[in-house]
Amino acid sequence: MKANHAVTSYVISGLEDVGNDEAVRVLISLLEEARTHPDNGEFLQVRNALFAIEKKAKYPATLDLVKIALAKVRE
Repeated sequence: MKANHAVTSYVISGLEDVGNDEAVRVLISLLEEARTHPDNGEFLQVRNALFAIEKKAKYPATLDLVKIALAKVRE
């Protein structure tokens, strides 16, 4: 993604589709990087992907990761 920003939305969407712990950790990392510019599209897309995963998460550990990350964003 850093080498080619044109693929950013595809990568984020793919991670959202996967929605497992590893995908959530990558999204959280992207969210933390983008947090310095919360108005940019990447931040919003990552945040929305985490909201979508929160709604469909099947495993408590995954849900906990997402909730913690989203709580930090709301601070």
